[in-house]
Amino acid sequence: MVTGVAQTSAGRKLPLRRQKLIADAEKQLRLATTNEERLTILKTLIGRVFEAAQVDPETWNGKAQYITQERQAIERQMRQQQDSILPGAGNPHNSKEDGGPWISP
Repeated sequence: MVTGVAQTSAGRKLPLRRQKLIADAEKQLRLATTNEERLTILKTLIGRVFEAAQVDPETWNGKAQYITQERQAIERQMRQQQDSILPGAGNPHNSKEDGGPWISP
């Protein structure tokens, strides 16, 4: 017996309880107002969806890839916004401590 899996005539499926957790996280994601909120929700959602894809890849792999791309797009957008405010801020080698190209004023 495998726990966390619903065995149907069509094969292994994600139990409704876990599908509801994913649906609830998707709803929270739609209601999020900031990119920081979205990233926090996406961390949990991505974990749940990749777990679901382990059980039922045919149903969940596409969604797993899509939300991963969504997270990457938000992270890219946040880096661009940060760079427009503080040029070079997104560059991890731009600090005095790591010997990067930090220039004193």
